Amino acid sequence: MKKINEVLVVGGGVAGLLAAINLKAKLPALSVRLVAHPLENDFALDAMAVTPAFLDHIHHELGLNPLTFIRAVGPAFTLGTRYQWGPRDFFDYTYEFQIDTKYARLRRETGFYVGAGARAFEMVGPASALMSHGRAFYRGVDGRPELSEGRFGYHLPQKALLNLLMEMAKHARVQVIKGKLAEARKNDEGISEIQLESGQVLKADLYVDATGLQSLLLGKALESKYESFAPGLACDRAVVGSFPRGQETVAPNAFVSAAEAGWIWRIDTLPTITCGHAYSSAHCDDQKAEAALRAKYPNCGATRLLNFRQGRYEQAWSGNVVGIGSAAAFIEPLAAAGPAVHPGAVFGKVDVPPVLARPPARARITPMKLHPRVLL
Repeated sequence: MKKINEVLVVGGGVAGLLAAINLKAKLPALSVRLVAHPLENDFALDAMAVTPAFLDHIHHELGLNPLTFIRAVGPAFTLGTRYQWGPRDFFDYTYEFQIDTKYARLRRETGFYVGAGARAFEMVGPASALMSHGRAFYRGVDGRPELSEGRFGYHLPQKALLNLLMEMAKHARVQVIKGKLAEARKNDEGISEIQLESGQVLKADLYVDATGLQSLLLGKALESKYESFAPGLACDRAVVGSFPRGQETVAPNAFVSAAEAGWIWRIDTLPTITCGHAYSSAHCDDQKAEAALRAKYPNCGATRLLNFRQGRYEQAWSGNVVGIGSAAAFIEPLAAAGPAVHPGAVFGKVDVPPVLARPPARARITPMKLHPRVLL
């Protein structure tokens, strides 16, 4: 494969924007363009949950000041997820260690002492105790919340996050092209060029497919081999909605509850509460799925029906095309973790592929500064 000097990212969602930002941050001399192709019928929610890995990536690797991010996006801090299923009332997945810790005066790890009661996990560790009391932080002696890295993630309003990432991309000198992909033409290397509905033709050395579940380059154009996870993961639809928070307290965690043929989730952000029901259409019809969601969350507003398939393309990098996010693989309920793993893992923490043209001094990510108007 020849040296790569020009990269074209196709897809205007979180995956595409993060991929473009990462490339320009790590390789400033690289020409990076982004086609803001709309992600139609994608698994895109009004809110998303991200783990501490996302915070480490965007604040430390990309150098975005946490206060700048908080002012621009307005995240809710989260300690993890409370799973309401199984023989107990719930089980907590928290970002900090709990049952696998060991206290100095105890002979065994903490998990050894957890009982079999219905609420045995309620106070098993500090994070679970905070979640049970609707709190996200400890308070110091001065009354201020203590912020410890690695303890919390974010619940993010999707629109606010997209607005911030677009500002970051433009500031990093990513050329953003508005348009919709009409055709991708192939050659021996993979994709030779793409054409937009406007008639504009674009060429690049490397194409990043960030078109979501459509996978227009990796899947549709190149017809890459796909491995379905349907035999083990039967859920293929979701009904999603949201409702205003009102006076309800912001929960410091997501909730996932078992349903007859899937699961129902809730993600709290500052302005709204997003909820959804993922289910298997072979075992539950759409009307019944929506009724179950509304029974759990009666205030849920208008809903949307999403269709998806779970699986992956066997080669996420095929020829001169790299698939990012759900264009390469999709698993629900891990869909919300996508922003923490796809662009950062491919273009952030790993070594730069040798085919990417760069001077030796450009091996590390350069911290980014945002224009003050991002804070407005």
